[in-house]
This record gives sequence, C-alpha cells and structure tokens, in this order.
Amino acid sequence: FPGVKGRIKPMTQKRSFLRATAVLLALLLLSVFASAAAETAEAPQQTVFVFDQDREMDLWQQDKTLRVFCIPVGAQDCYFITCEGHAMVLDCAGVGREPTPDFLFRLCDALGIDRLDFAFNTHPHRDHINGFTELLAKIPADEYLSTFPLDSDKYQRQLIHQLRELNIPIRVCEAGEALSLGGAQLETYRYMGTKNTNDRSMVVHIRYGERSILFTADIGLTAQRDLARENAGQFKSDILKLPHHGVGGISPDLLDVVSPELCFVSNGPTSHDVKLQKAAVLKRNLPLYFTSRQPLVLLTDGRIWEVQQWPADSLMLPWYQYQPEQSEK
Repeated sequence: FPGVKGRIKPMTQKRSFLRATAVLLALLLLSVFASAAAETAEAPQQTVFVFDQDREMDLWQQDKTLRVFCIPVGAQDCYFITCEGHAMVLDCAGVGREPTPDFLFRLCDALGIDRLDFAFNTHPHRDHINGFTELLAKIPADEYLSTFPLDSDKYQRQLIHQLRELNIPIRVCEAGEALSLGGAQLETYRYMGTKNTNDRSMVVHIRYGERSILFTADIGLTAQRDLARENAGQFKSDILKLPHHGVGGISPDLLDVVSPELCFVSNGPTSHDVKLQKAAVLKRNLPLYFTSRQPLVLLTDGRIWEVQQWPADSLMLPWYQYQPEQSEK
C-alpha cells in the first residue's frame, strides 16, 4: 500500500509537532503561574493600616492591645505607652508646656492609669528629660530607669534629686536588658563606640505578639549603621521612630534592616532639620508622620497595627469627649 503510506507520514509529523507545541505551551503556562505564586508568597503582608480622622479605630475598644501615644511636645520626645492595663512613659520632655499636661493627664484619666510601671529615659538631655518631675509628681512610677550614670550631667542630677524627694525608686538600666509591660516585651540596645551622649542613647525595641516598633532615640549615622549591622535579626520592625528629631541623615543600613511600613519623627514637616531623613523615607514610598504638634496614636493587637493622627485642636478638648469627626478637615 505505497499510496496510503505516503499520505500517513506527513499527518504523523504534523500531530507530533502539535503535541510538542502543546507540551511547551503547558510548561510555559505552569512556569508563569509558578512564578506569580512565588512572587505572591514572597510579597510582604501589610500589617500597618492608617485610619482617617472620620472613623474610630477598630482596636480602640479591645483590652488586649499595645497602645503608643506620641505626645506633641515640639521637636522633643515624649511617648506614653500602655499594654493590658500596664503603662510607662518613654522619655518625657515639655510636659510643662501648655496644653500638653492636660492631654497627657487626661489620657491617664481616660484609660484608668494612676500609676506607671516605670518611667524610662533614653539619655539625659533636656529635650528628653525635663518633664519627668511634673509627670511623676502627679502620676508616680514603680521605678525610674536611667540609662546613664545618675551624676552624668546637671539635668540628670537635678532630676534624681527631685525623684528622691518624691520617693520614686531609681535604677540604671543597661543595654541588653529585657523588660515587660503587660504582654509587651522591651529590649534595649546601645552603641558604645563613642562618648557622645546622643550616639550612646538607648535604643528600645518593643514587641507585642507578631508586631513591633523601634525607638531610636537620638543616635547618629555611625551608631545607626553599626547597631543595624550588629542586630540585623532583632531590629526588624513594622514601625520606626526616626532618630534625633530628624536631624542629620539616616543610614540606609538601618532602613534596610528595620524594613518598616511606616515612620514617624518628633519634628514638624517644614523643619529644615528633617530634609535628609524625609527624602530618604519618601524615596522608599513609606508613610511619614510628624508629631511636633499633632498626637499620633498607634494600636496593635499583636497581629496588625492601626494608626491615626489626631488634629492639634484635640489637645484643647476633654480627651475622653474627643471625636475625630469634630475636627476640621
């Protein structure tokens, strides 16, 4: 059957070609799907959610939360932190400047806080320490934690004298300590390669469940870089407090290691001091908040963060009556 054989051969070759093409297409599609799946799996999951002023944060009514209040005291530092009924203050400047004391004390009143577990000072510079006496005279602490020798400078000596008159226990906290605030865990870090007080200020990492926040006090570029390299496995955080009120630059190593979803700085958006840090953060498309005049509120249940910045006029209202929709847009 020579005629039939001649007709079958090209058909067989055509089918083989089609079959091979189909296999190649299938493999190509599988490769595309696998690549897409890998990219999806490797993409970081969003954990920080910003809430507009016209709605209440979902976590606000939950008891088991870590709450961080950035108190507006100009280009200075003051942070009020609560967790599961426990409370602390991390640095405390400018509390004596109206109307800040009303806001801070109303926070304590509204949250039912009449005593702090501890008051923590990262370094004894005036813009981090000058409000502790007034605060602790009204809301005492079980312990005041200094991170420098008690006679390190005049501001430190003056505060220690006043705290002893108030019968506040005092202790020097070292780097490498682990502290607890309710269910939150705090770890302390310090750069020791200099005698400069700012660079030796204590860095504090706070973790609650799976979420974390890093407070970098006033460390400079060298301290930022070296601490980031030495603690790459520990510094990863969802939220980063930028160093030294935005003054000077920020190390790319620190931003790489922390890999934050949101940053904030204790300064104003128009300050020339924040120029370099602002540019570096915005270049990475990270949200950046300024806390010199407006309180920033950060809540987490250990799984996600909820963030909201209140308007400056909220300081003038009874805090417990404040509703975000009352403010002007």
